[in-house]
Amino acid sequence: MKVNNSIKCEFIPDFDENRDFNIYYSNVVKDFNIAKSFFPLITLTILPTNKPKEIFITGNLIPVDVLKRCLTKRDIERYSIYILGIYPSEFPDDDIHVEDFHKKIDWSRVPYKHKHENIYIKNRRKVLCTHHPNGEINKLTQQERTVAILSNAWKLYRHYKEYLKTGKWAMKDLRHGHEGTMQLKKTGRYFNK
Repeated sequence: MKVNNSIKCEFIPDFDENRDFNIYYSNVVKDFNIAKSFFPLITLTILPTNKPKEIFITGNLIPVDVLKRCLTKRDIERYSIYILGIYPSEFPDDDIHVEDFHKKIDWSRVPYKHKHENIYIKNRRKVLCTHHPNGEINKLTQQERTVAILSNAWKLYRHYKEYLKTGKWAMKDLRHGHEGTMQLKKTGRYFNK
C-alpha cells in the first residue's frame, strides 16, 4: 500500500539532535519487522529531509489472522483503521504513538469515561491512548510492546464499532494519569519501568 499523500512533513517531529540516529534507526527497523509480521499492511517511512525526522509507520492496521479472512478491499476497510504511528526519538525508552489518521473513531459519540485519546506533545496531534505509561504495558519486553500497542489501537477501533451497534462499551477502561496508576496499584497490576 502507498504512503498516504495527506501526511505532511510538519506532522512528523524532528529527530532529537542529541541522540544517535543510527542506533535509533537500527532499533526502529528491528521493532518494525516484528510488528509487520502481525500487521502486514503497515509501512515504515523515513522522510528524505536535511534535518532528520522521527521515523513513522502508516497503513491499514489489521491483524494478519483477520486479514486472511478478508475477501475484498471493502472487507479490509471495514475491519481496519488507517494509522500514523510515530517512533519517538527516545525509542525504545519511549513507545510508539498511534494516531487514528482518518478519524474512523468519532469520540464525540462515546461517553467521556470511555474516551481513549491523548495529545502527542511533540506535534500536538491527537493520538490513541493504547497503554498506561506506568502500568501494565511496562511488564512486557520491548520486543512485545509495539505489537501490544498496535493491537490495542485495533481493539479500540473494533470496540468502538461494536459500541455503535449495541450501545454498550465492552472494553475494560483504565483511567488516565494518577487515577489510572491508583487503579492499577489497587488491582496489583502496576508495573513500573
